[in-house]
Amino acid sequence: MGKNLMERCTRLRLFRTALFALLLITGMATVSAAPLTVSGTVTQASDGEPLIG
Repeated sequence: MGKNLMERCTRLRLFRTALFALLLITGMATVSAAPLTVSGTVTQASDGEPLIG
């Protein structure tokens, strides 16, 4: 029974470490992503007039 408990603890620790690493990498990628700016004029499809707002 002691070995089974140790295996569970080891697997849980490994799972936690992998989950932490995954979240850390995802968070770093999100923070380091460059902000995108879009500029231009939105026009109406039927007559080509610019939309206000």
